[in-house]
Amino acid sequence: MLEGTSDITITGNVFSGLAGEAIRADAACRRLVVANNILTDLNRKTPGQGKAIDLGGAQEVFESQNLGTTPSK
Repeated sequence: MLEGTSDITITGNVFSGLAGEAIRADAACRRLVVANNILTDLNRKTPGQGKAIDLGGAQEVFESQNLGTTPSK
Protein backbone atom coordinates (compact mmCIF):
# COMPACT_ATOMS: atom_id res chain seq x y z
CA MET A 1 0.00 0.00 0.00
CA LEU A 2 1.41 3.31 -1.12
CA GLU A 3 0.17 6.21 1.01
CA GLY A 4 0.92 9.83 0.13
CA THR A 5 4.18 9.03 -1.62
CA SER A 6 5.69 10.30 -4.87
CA ASP A 7 8.29 9.45 -7.51
CA ILE A 8 7.86 5.67 -7.26
CA THR A 9 8.67 3.07 -9.94
CA ILE A 10 7.32 -0.49 -9.69
CA THR A 11 8.63 -2.49 -12.63
CA GLY A 12 9.80 -6.00 -13.50
CA ASN A 13 8.11 -7.83 -10.61
CA VAL A 14 6.06 -11.03 -10.30
CA PHE A 15 3.02 -10.80 -8.02
CA SER A 16 1.32 -14.15 -7.38
CA GLY A 17 -0.94 -15.85 -4.82
CA LEU A 18 -1.97 -12.69 -2.97
CA ALA A 19 -5.11 -12.28 -0.85
CA GLY A 20 -5.80 -8.85 -2.37
CA GLU A 21 -4.51 -6.65 -5.15
CA ALA A 22 -0.85 -6.61 -6.15
CA ILE A 23 -0.41 -2.84 -5.97
CA ARG A 24 -2.55 -0.26 -4.22
CA ALA A 25 -2.05 3.50 -3.92
CA ASP A 26 -4.16 6.24 -2.38
CA ALA A 27 -5.21 9.53 -3.99
CA ALA A 28 -2.42 11.43 -2.22
CA CYS A 29 0.23 9.61 -4.29
CA ARG A 30 1.74 11.18 -7.40
CA ARG A 31 4.24 10.47 -10.15
CA LEU A 32 3.97 6.66 -10.16
CA VAL A 33 5.25 4.29 -12.84
CA VAL A 34 3.78 0.77 -12.81
CA ALA A 35 5.04 -1.20 -15.79
CA ASN A 36 6.23 -4.59 -17.02
CA ASN A 37 4.97 -6.62 -14.05
CA ILE A 38 3.47 -10.12 -14.11
CA LEU A 39 0.29 -10.56 -12.05
CA THR A 40 -1.34 -13.93 -11.41
CA ASP A 41 -3.63 -15.62 -8.87
CA LEU A 42 -4.60 -12.41 -7.07
CA ASN A 43 -7.54 -11.34 -4.90
CA ARG A 44 -7.92 -14.75 -3.27
CA LYS A 45 -9.87 -13.25 -0.36
CA THR A 46 -11.56 -10.37 -2.18
CA PRO A 47 -15.35 -10.73 -2.50
CA GLY A 48 -16.31 -10.57 -6.16
CA GLN A 49 -13.66 -9.51 -8.62
CA GLY A 50 -11.12 -7.06 -7.30
CA LYS A 51 -8.59 -5.12 -9.33
CA ALA A 52 -5.06 -6.46 -9.74
CA ILE A 53 -3.72 -2.89 -9.61
CA ASP A 54 -5.65 -0.17 -7.77
CA LEU A 55 -4.00 3.22 -8.08
CA GLY A 56 -6.85 4.88 -6.19
CA GLY A 57 -6.91 8.20 -8.00
CA ALA A 58 -3.16 8.84 -7.74
CA GLN A 59 -2.01 11.73 -9.93
CA GLU A 60 0.54 11.68 -12.79
CA VAL A 61 0.49 7.89 -13.24
CA PHE A 62 1.98 5.81 -16.06
CA GLU A 63 0.68 2.22 -16.13
CA SER A 64 1.67 -0.02 -19.03
CA GLN A 65 2.68 -3.50 -20.20
CA ASN A 66 1.50 -5.36 -17.07
CA LEU A 67 0.58 -8.97 -17.88
CA GLY A 68 -2.30 -10.83 -16.26
CA THR A 69 -4.14 -7.82 -14.88
CA THR A 70 -7.50 -9.61 -15.13
CA PRO A 71 -8.71 -10.44 -11.61
CA SER A 72 -8.60 -14.12 -10.69
CA LYS A 73 -11.91 -15.88 -10.07
